[in-house]
Amino acid sequence: HVPIIGIKKNKINVKVGEVEHPMEESHYIGFIQIVKEGKVIGCKRLYPGEKPEAEFTVENTEGITARELCNIHGLWTS
Repeated sequence: HVPIIGIKKNKINVKVGEVEHPMEESHYIGFIQIVKEGKVIGCKRLYPGEKPEAEFTVENTEGITARELCNIHGLWTS
């Protein structure tokens, strides 16, 4: 469940888990957010059947963390 962050220049790619999280009707990731200094600066809503990942473009990647919400297991932070 832990979000995995990949950074390349000003692009941030977040994937959920080292093994791809299920995205089924009964068990899925509802959203992925990126956070900086305690504030959400990007959010992607996800739906069953989609890949549990998101890409964001930011000016400064320093201090970025990610979090995601599993409909069964709650909120997880990188």
